[in-house]
Amino acid sequence: MIIYPNGGYEQCSAFPDTLYDENAAYCIPDDSELAVKYRALYPRAQLVTDEADNVIGVTEQPKTEAEAAAEKRAEYENLSVNYIRERYSQNDENKIIREYLANPADSAEFNAYNEYVVECKEKAREKIYGNQVIL
Repeated sequence: MIIYPNGGYEQCSAFPDTLYDENAAYCIPDDSELAVKYRALYPRAQLVTDEADNVIGVTEQPKTEAEAAAEKRAEYENLSVNYIRERYSQNDENKIIREYLANPADSAEFNAYNEYVVECKEKAREKIYGNQVIL
């Protein structure tokens, strides 16, 4: 397996364990523990080298604040939808919204749906973010 300076990697069965591309920075045996760990952690994998620039380990790069926030946001959104789906299918939601748009004066069913959605989002927010202030 070869690893490029940008962290990307490649394996070629025709040239196993060979630095076959001059643009690659490192070569580690395809089936080695290091290669397995690198693939498992990719794209967060980071090589550890010794003084002679030989690969001696693989660690995981920490997530940036933006990555961690995006991950939490996605978790919140998925959980919100899961809670909503306990009562309303996507087809049910579409029907309620479509009927509301066609006749806003008759909004009782939409209001009940909307209140439930707000409850679900609050429940998901509390579970994912706790007391953390979200900007």
